Amino acid sequence: MWNHRLPAPSRRLLTALTLGALTVGAIGTPAAAATTRMVDDDGRASPGRCDGNGMAAKKIQNAVAAASAGDTILVCPGTYREQVVIGPAKDRLTLRSAVHLKATIQSPGDLVKRLDATAVVLIRQGADQVTVQGFRLKHVAAVGSSVDPTGQVGGDPFGDCGINFGIQVDGTRARIVSNQVRASGPGTLTDCGMAYGIGVGYNDGDGSDGDGASANVRFNSVRDPVLAGVVAGGYDTSMTAFRNVVRYHHTKAERPDRRASPSASSRHPGFGRLPKVDFGGRIAGGRPSIEGEALGVAIFFGATGKLIGNTAESGPAAGPLASGGRPYLYAAIAAMEPRGGVIIKDNRAYRAFAGILAGAATLSISGGPRDPMVVRGNLAVQNQYGIFVDPTVGGTVTGNRANSNVFGLVLGFGTSGNAVTNNRALNNLQYDCGDQTGPDVGSIDNTWADNVGFVSEPQGLCDQPFPNN
Repeated sequence: MWNHRLPAPSRRLLTALTLGALTVGAIGTPAAAATTRMVDDDGRASPGRCDGNGMAAKKIQNAVAAASAGDTILVCPGTYREQVVIGPAKDRLTLRSAVHLKATIQSPGDLVKRLDATAVVLIRQGADQVTVQGFRLKHVAAVGSSVDPTGQVGGDPFGDCGINFGIQVDGTRARIVSNQVRASGPGTLTDCGMAYGIGVGYNDGDGSDGDGASANVRFNSVRDPVLAGVVAGGYDTSMTAFRNVVRYHHTKAERPDRRASPSASSRHPGFGRLPKVDFGGRIAGGRPSIEGEALGVAIFFGATGKLIGNTAESGPAAGPLASGGRPYLYAAIAAMEPRGGVIIKDNRAYRAFAGILAGAATLSISGGPRDPMVVRGNLAVQNQYGIFVDPTVGGTVTGNRANSNVFGLVLGFGTSGNAVTNNRALNNLQYDCGDQTGPDVGSIDNTWADNVGFVSEPQGLCDQPFPNN
């Protein structure tokens, strides 16, 4: 059952990660040498060979239970309807599909009724250097109730048919590599859906603690979660997300028939900071809905890390905002109140309310200075705001492209001391370059130089690409 009741909006996203007390068995003595263990749904396989005649586990969890630290588990092609939980006695365990993307782990029907009903694959706190690689993870969502972003659906924030995560990391130095995580079925946008694709870290509810989770999340694809694709959050949590792809392609039949209102929402900490824009009646006013509420790849409250080379998009059904489309994504690529400076580099963002969103308070959680934010080499196309930076102090915004959005590159009221250089913002509907810290170039709080764009607010932020025409 999902749990999304936090008093502070900036702490909502990872509330679903809150767990009860963990009961862990005593740590056994590691094997003298690492062992390769096989899993096959027919119970027959030899080490390294799915067509062998040796004895193999029929369930992945059985192989995990038998494994020692440092072992490798190879899972043969097939569909395994089970939850996989990897505990702290399994350091350096490698769980890998024997044939890339041919082993499917599907959420079992009774997963939501279990105490550990947080993820299809769960790496527990205390497990170190666990690798999960090459799987398809699937959740089939039946039709449920539409999810209300305020966290109330019939007195219960979410129903008994959904799951929180495809993969959840509470351990340290995990490697989540080349997996496909997908929700399917008629109810992917209801309380029977999958809230998050891949999540790192958790928040204990009041934001006062974290588990120090960390992960390298690389080359994964996530499709049709409800709230976020790849996300890290909570104090002392860190994530490097590299070349992941998140797509929201929910079918028309699954979409709630309500207008998106990101600026009025209380779900995510960035809401309310963007200027409230009524574009074709699509975005502004009214009651918020799941449309326009989701995150693609994000580092969230109290976490830190790097977002490099990722792609996130609302599907073509959302349509470009300039045509009155409604995106599922609030922010495609986002750093929202992180613990320290986050690097947002070489990402691609399509059809979101904010394509690239960089927001960090001026002080760290411990009260000391934050490392500056770096926003470099990103591309944002067909978003409401291509690249929106706010609040950020002393950061670097350089080499980005914001094309064919409603607003191109914008620095908000809470920014100062940022160096904005060598960006290109072209063919944006309202303006290409904007800085809300002052009424004219002489009074703004950020430094703009060598940027290219046609229309600026205030004038003079960007140079026209064809000054002699």
